[in-house]
Amino acid sequence: EFLKKFDPELYADCVKNSGATAATFFANTHTGLTNYPTKVGAMHPAWNGRDAFGETVDALHRRGVNVVVYYCLVFVADYWNKHPECRVTNALGEAHKLRIPVPGMPRRFAVCCFNDPDYRAFACEQIAEICRGYDFEGVWPDMTFWPDVCFCENCRARYRRETGLEIPLVIGWTDPAFVRFVNARKRWLVEFAQEVTDLFKA
Repeated sequence: EFLKKFDPELYADCVKNSGATAATFFANTHTGLTNYPTKVGAMHPAWNGRDAFGETVDALHRRGVNVVVYYCLVFVADYWNKHPECRVTNALGEAHKLRIPVPGMPRRFAVCCFNDPDYRAFACEQIAEICRGYDFEGVWPDMTFWPDVCFCENCRARYRRETGLEIPLVIGWTDPAFVRFVNARKRWLVEFAQEVTDLFKA
């Protein structure tokens, strides 16, 4: 009900009147639902097919305001709900939404592992979709990190393929096996962030 009341023209007027020269606007959110009509995911039902993202981009540009596209990666609940194989998993093989440190401690954030090839392809196709469909001046690809160590089958298979070893199950900063795994995770993360950056720039 709240989103149905959103007025791109009023929003753009407020941005312009504030004196800002740029505004960040969400192509998607942590829900994983888009604010534009997507062919490779799900649009937020509040829009009822309306391209609120495109309308807002156009309204900002008409006022001379640069647009920074926000695109949420990894924390993508709609994909997580539909694809159990993408979920970040603990050492016991369990996948849970993350707790938020507020009263009630709800489990709200659903986290996908970017070592899942299908999730990775999905995210890249949505990014390409945004780049093909809209003009903008900047991007904010957010949430390019794991909130915890992931032991999903995709991570296990990749580590096994690259090293011939299993992921160590015990954290030990003086253990060469654990440090080797940490370095692999760093490399994987940089690789994914670079892939996303290169895609936007292309």
